[in-house]
This record gives sequence, C-alpha cells and structure tokens, in this order.
Amino acid sequence: MNRAVDMVFGLWFAVAVLARVGAAQQGTSMASLSACHPLGNRSTLPFCNLTLSVENRVNDLLERLTQSEKLGLMSADQSGIERLGIAPLTWSNECLHGVVVHQGGSQGNTGPQRGATVFPQPLGWAATFDTDLVHSIGVAISDESRALSNNGAVQGVDRPGFLSCWAPNMNIFRDPRWGRGSETYGEDPTLTASMVHSIVTGTQGPGAGSHSTTSKPTSPDTYVKIVSVCKHFVAYSLEEADGLSRFWFDANVSQQDLVDTYLPAFKACVEAGARGIMCSYNELNGTPMCANHDLLQGVLRDEFNFSGHVVSDCSAVSNIQKTQRVATTPENAAADALKSGTDMNCGNGYDALNVSLAKGLVTVADIDTALTRTLTGRFELGEFDPDSRNPFSAIPIGVVGSAEHVSLARRAAVESLVLLKNLAGAGGRRVLPLDPASLARVAVVGPHANDTLVQLGNYHGDAAGRVITPLEALTSELQATHVDYAAGCAIVGDGAWAFGDAVAAADAADVALVFLGSSSKGSVDGTNHLDTVEKESLDRTSLSLPGVQEDLLKALVAQTTTPIVLVIFHGGPIDVEWAQSNPQVVAILSCAYPGQEGGNAVVDVLLGKTSPAGRLPITWYFQSYTTHIRATDMRMRPWPGRTHRFVQVPVLYPFGHGLSYATFEYAAVSLERSAITDLVSIELSVTNVGHRNGPNLAVVSDEVVLLFASPTSPTVDAADTELQLPNRKLLTFTRVRNVNPGETRRVVFTLAERDFQAVDTSGSWRSIAPRCWEISVGVPTGGAHSPAAVKVCP
Repeated sequence: MNRAVDMVFGLWFAVAVLARVGAAQQGTSMASLSACHPLGNRSTLPFCNLTLSVENRVNDLLERLTQSEKLGLMSADQSGIERLGIAPLTWSNECLHGVVVHQGGSQGNTGPQRGATVFPQPLGWAATFDTDLVHSIGVAISDESRALSNNGAVQGVDRPGFLSCWAPNMNIFRDPRWGRGSETYGEDPTLTASMVHSIVTGTQGPGAGSHSTTSKPTSPDTYVKIVSVCKHFVAYSLEEADGLSRFWFDANVSQQDLVDTYLPAFKACVEAGARGIMCSYNELNGTPMCANHDLLQGVLRDEFNFSGHVVSDCSAVSNIQKTQRVATTPENAAADALKSGTDMNCGNGYDALNVSLAKGLVTVADIDTALTRTLTGRFELGEFDPDSRNPFSAIPIGVVGSAEHVSLARRAAVESLVLLKNLAGAGGRRVLPLDPASLARVAVVGPHANDTLVQLGNYHGDAAGRVITPLEALTSELQATHVDYAAGCAIVGDGAWAFGDAVAAADAADVALVFLGSSSKGSVDGTNHLDTVEKESLDRTSLSLPGVQEDLLKALVAQTTTPIVLVIFHGGPIDVEWAQSNPQVVAILSCAYPGQEGGNAVVDVLLGKTSPAGRLPITWYFQSYTTHIRATDMRMRPWPGRTHRFVQVPVLYPFGHGLSYATFEYAAVSLERSAITDLVSIELSVTNVGHRNGPNLAVVSDEVVLLFASPTSPTVDAADTELQLPNRKLLTFTRVRNVNPGETRRVVFTLAERDFQAVDTSGSWRSIAPRCWEISVGVPTGGAHSPAAVKVCP
C-alpha cells in the first residue's frame, strides 16, 4: 500500500475524529453532512477510506444499501440516501457544444446563471480537421460544467448535476436528410473516430485513460473531471421517415457495414477512456438496442473492453414494451434491458424493476452489477473524497463564459468555415477576401444575417455574453461603409412580399452578402419554432433551400448586376447547384451553425483577417440523390451508394472539398515500409505558393492535408464480392498551421497494417491481396496541386 496515501488518510482520519467531537459539542447534525465529510459520522467507514481501491470502496457501499435504496439509484435522476449522506444526482446533462444552462436559473452560490459558452456545432468541428482544437473545446466545456457543479448549481428540483456530459453524438451522418447530422462529426468513420478521441479525452481530463481498472485507489491524477457519455449505440441516424419513427425503427444493418461504418467511432470512444455510453432508441436487426446483449455485452464489453456504465436514451427502456412491442409488460422490458447490459435508465422504465425482482425476472446480483458500474463513476468523479484532494474541485465559476473561452469559440467558428466557391474578377483577383477600402456600400440580405438563435444550432442553452450575428459584426467592422440590411424573406414559408427591399439594397451596393440556409432551433428548450427545418425528432424532406430562399437569390440575380457572396448556414448538405453554376454568385461560404461567435468568424473570413482552410466532412449531394434512396435504407454500398466511400453518382461537392485564399502545392511523396513492424511511413511536403487571389496578394494560411487510399482495380472476382471495396477511404489527416507565403512544411504520416485491410461480408478484417492500395493526397477540387499517387501492396 502506498505509504504517502496511508499518511494522508491517517491525518484525515485524526482530523475527522476531532472534528466530530467538536461538531457534537456545537450541536452540528451529523446526518446532514455528505457521506465522507470529516465532520460526518460515516467518514471512518470503508467506502470513505482513501487507501482502498475503488472496487473495494464501491463494494462496501453497495453492501450497505437496502433494496429500495438500490432501486432509487437505477435512474439517471438518482435519489439521495440521507442515512448515508449520499446526495441526489442527475446524470442527464447536455453539453454537445457547450453546457446547457439557462439564464435566470440557479447557478449555485453566486446566484442566477449567466449561461455558458456556445461553441459551433460538432459538424463544424469536423470541418476544421483539427483534433487539437476539438480537445481544447472539450477541456473548456468540461471546465465550465465542473465549475457549475463546484459552485452548487442544480438541475431540476434541488438535484445537483453537471458531472456528466451526454455527448459526443458520434453516429455516422449516412443520409443527408437526417435532422441531427449537425450534432455529429460527419460521414467518415476515420474522421469521426479521431474527433471522438479528442473530445472524450478533453472532456474527462488527463486521467480518463487510466480507468481501465478500478483495482487502485483514487489519486489526484486519475480523477475524472466530468463523465463523457458517447451516444447513440448503435446505428442510429433517423428521426422520422416513411412512416417510421426512431422509437420503433428497426435498422437492418449487415455485419460488414456494422464493423466498418457504424462501430469504429464507439471503439475509439472506449479507447479514449469514456466512462459512459448511451444505448439508442432503434432496434438493430430486430432487437432493441437497449436490450441487445450481443452488442452491449458481446461487442462493447467483451470485445472493446468497455468498463463504464451504459445509460438508456430517455424512455428507450419503456419503448421496448410500448412502441417496439418486443416485451409484453413493463417489468419484462426492464428485465430485458438490465440483463442485456443497460445499467441506468433515463425515464421511468426501471420503476418496474421492483416487480421484475418479485417475479424472478432479475436478481439482486443483476442490480448490483449495474450499480457497481454507476457507483464507480461517482467515486471516479471524487464525490466521496475530500475536495482538497481532487484538482477539478478547484475550478472556479469564473471560467464559465470567460474571455478565453469566448475567444476559443471564435477560433473554432473561423476554422469551421469552408470556402466552396471563389471566382476571379478583373485582373485575376478573386472576390474574396473583400477589400473594405473599395466598398462604399454593402447590402446584407437574407433571414440568417441577423438571427441569433439560428446560428446556435441545436442542443444549446443560453450563451454567456452576447451572440454576435453577421450583420452586427459587419456593421462594427465596416464603419466607413454604408451597410443596408433587408431580410428579403423568412427561413420558411412562401411569399415574395419583401423581395423588393432586398433587391433595392443589392442594386445600390458594391457587393451583396446573402445569408441563407437551414434552421435547427428548439431541440432542448421544447419550444416549437415554426421555422425549424431539422433537429432531434425532425428530418428534412428536401435538400433544397427552405421556403422561397432560392427564389430570393434568383431575384437578386435577375434584377441586379451586383456580385453576390452567398453564406449558407446549415446542419447538413444543401443543394445550391444553381448558385454554384451562376457567375453572378461569385463566392459561396459554408457555415455549419457557428455558435455565439459565428458572426465575428464569418466577417473575419469575408474581410481576409484569416484565410479559410476548412474542408467538408460530408458529401453535398444534388436534390435528385434523395429520389434514388430511402432514408430508412441503412445499406452503405448498393447504388447510388452512401458517403464518399461508396457513392456512385455525381455530387455537388465531394467530401474534403474546401478552398483557401492561398495556393498550396504538395510534392515529394515518399513511402517507406518497415519489415519489422509492418508500419508504413508516408512523407510529403506542403508549400504555400500564394497568388490564388491575384499577383499582389500572398496570405498566411492553414492547410488541411487528407490522405486517401483507393483499391487499384475495380471489383471483378469472387473475392471482391465478399469485400465490396470502397471507392476510397480516408486513412488519416492533419491540419498544418500558419504556413507563410513561400514556406514549405514537411508532413509525415505513419500507418499500420489495419489501414490497408478491408472488411468482408462476415465482418472480418482481411487483406485485399493480390490487389494494391493507391495512396493519394487531397481531393481534385480541394485547391491544392497534388503529386502523383503511390502504391502500397500487401
């Protein structure tokens, strides 16, 4: 046993005894103190003993609980146990892209809440291809959440929370109509897995990866800051389509697609040390996911070695009986979920466990197994240890909405922007970035130009500080320029009654900045926003711009000669083929719900304060694509194919597309293979050669380098029928920062044997011999000049 820990505990124990004597003399109530507080009458019990392993402490506490008390801890909203000093706790905290808190609620000791920092939607994070940035966002969000907890903030009625985060949403954005695609990291398993690893480690803290075992005592370097709960396990990517709801949708998924598309991100989640996973609403091949023993136990725990807790999505346990009708009674539904590996229930589904126990459908041992996992999480958070021992207990309330975090939100929004189009004008200079000195008058048009709520996306609370819209940021930056604003139309609905004002403003301007797109309002606050197009419970039915937005754009083109810059706010692909092909629409900028600093970020890019370097993490399809495939079809490979890996039809913008204000050239690709380790090293150089925007303009810019592999010949033989190889797959990527004009950077990628394998129809990874993989850099439309591909053969 660690002697230093023994000494600390001995001193703490002595203080506890003396403090109890003093408290008794002063009449302090022992029962009112927290479980292991030195003043309490339980501080000498084994579950408070810091020298014991987490496993032993959990077992001791579990042995002290009555059956009724145990059942009270099976919900995500857990009851307190006064006789043991265990506080009530809610696990149901949302922090998808910022802690969900609302102004005016209780923030604890400092009074009313002032909101929290709202970062861009995760789809925007994916567009950055910047894992370090995503890790920093995770650190910031969890700092704010832990600070709220430290300060005594509550959720619900007198129920402490903010110690868990029901995020990330790591489902694959397989269908462009999905209403929750903006919550995800896009369509690619490799990109998603990398982002998931970064956000989980950032959220939980540096000790997260050390919790593969509970055989050791807690220590200052192993506490979890807040518990990251990866969701939704597994193959969840539909809200409502073709008369099918997520509450009873049966996702028919082949073993091949399950292994190479739907599971990799969850494996990455486990490898990152996540302490929680949420099972999804849907069925998988006829079995409700929250009652799917083969996946919850067989894959998640036995294969991936997950040791944390599984929580159901809200009401998913009840749905096993109510909507999926797999179980005949509530007690059967609860038993099916518990015995399959769902440890905690969000909702009231586990209220029936008392009946399940009475009927012998479950045992006390089943309850204890689940509680061991959830109570372990509470010990890992440090709930039963002195605050002085846990470094996260010292995070102050001042970090919530701090200047540092708001600055990070702005950086994230800037990096998330993707330049889709940028035509050259007179003299070869491209329209973007705009030159403020040459602008006497600017028209700002569109319903998204001054809508604070739309740019926050979904699953957000109130922002700490002000939400800056593009109109506000432009007005602030262009003080010497006359800025005319006209919305022109609403996000949804018909009628051209306001077109006239927009046309007049554009006609008088040097440039028209047009802000159009989608809307994802109301996923958390329950408000029914009539202009919402996509969100939880609502899939899109069309990839076109909603309402009369495209008609507004066409009116501006038909009635003016003013160059138009189109900025698209969205949570997924939008078919803007007309704008892409029209020469008067000189530039198009993609903006995935950019958060509270979105307006400043957009203007930073439009005015050239920074060069755009984001890349699309999803394929942008034409509207006609949706006529060829149902949203309910989970298959990846059959025509017309899903995602960049399997699509077999023309697309508007490919995965990885994105332009820059700089021009980059790639060269000197070399390959080195180690016969000892089977590792493959790919090396190349990246040079900022400048001049994309004219002969006199050279800019510092980031560059996202994407490394792809494609099979060297089409699938023709019997072995290929089992492999059904992708068109290409993303092997790895990096974001090279701040490359100066004329500067060359060296980039090295190291790849493993698994990177050059494929999944067959049985779900097994295997070599593609006698074929080879062709390794290429970038995408044809990415704006960089790429070198010739190289081959890697088995």
